[in-house]
Amino acid sequence: MSGIVGGINLRSSGLVNNSSASDGQVFTGTGAGLPAGFEAAAGGGKVLQCLQDVLTAEFSTSSTTFVDTGLSQVITPATTSSKILLIASVSGGGSHAAAECRIRFSGTSTAEAYIGDAAGLSGRAASFGMQDTHGTTNFAMTIVFLDSGFSDTSAITYKLQLSTQEPSSYLNRMGDTSTGADMTRAASSLTVIEIGA
Repeated sequence: MSGIVGGINLRSSGLVNNSSASDGQVFTGTGAGLPAGFEAAAGGGKVLQCLQDVLTAEFSTSSTTFVDTGLSQVITPATTSSKILLIASVSGGGSHAAAECRIRFSGTSTAEAYIGDAAGLSGRAASFGMQDTHGTTNFAMTIVFLDSGFSDTSAITYKLQLSTQEPSSYLNRMGDTSTGADMTRAASSLTVIEIGA
């Protein structure tokens, strides 16, 4: 065996020629009744890329229609068979108001990535809603959504948008404008993860 160096390893089933493996292949069973060999690793469930945007500044709006908060992330899918996992961790409050947030994307589509059904005069397309009658609550909310609504590999911009009913809504702070020790300032983030099919 002194003449065998590196390229061949001894296994219980015999000798394995490592040099016959291609990059990325794994040593595995090849089928019932067939000898083990090198094959491509199983596909699916692979994290292809993970990107994140963080917003630490305060943001406020008095708009009754959705506006950009500045929290956004661009991702270019590697393949059209991938899915994009969206995770938004959001902190905010209202000034005696009902605030609504949603994740919306543009690029290959202008449709909302996460939208609720219409119901009378209720606010629609909110990924979440919050109402604070005293302006002294800093809500912490998480939105998780798996998006597959794209048909090519063009860049997609995912955004967090905010609207209000009256009079103002905020990100990263409560409605109360005081700056005492009990008046929390916070941060929000938007993470996008491409999952291979």
